[in-house]
Amino acid sequence: MIIEKTKTESYFLWSIMIFTGVVAIFPVVVSGNLLSIIYTGRTILMPSIIIFLMLIINKNSALADKK
Repeated sequence: MIIEKTKTESYFLWSIMIFTGVVAIFPVVVSGNLLSIIYTGRTILMPSIIIFLMLIINKNSALADKK
């Protein structure tokens, strides 16, 4: 995605992964298991970064099309 400068993934699929992490974090926080909290946080963070990169690439390609 970074090298090819094109968006190859769907926003919907990555959003489902974030939603799954958000749903999973509630019982993990209640149980207080630190390792599970870290892994669930990673489940939310990594797809968020990918969606952010996809938005940047989409914005840059839209700007390039205007030129």
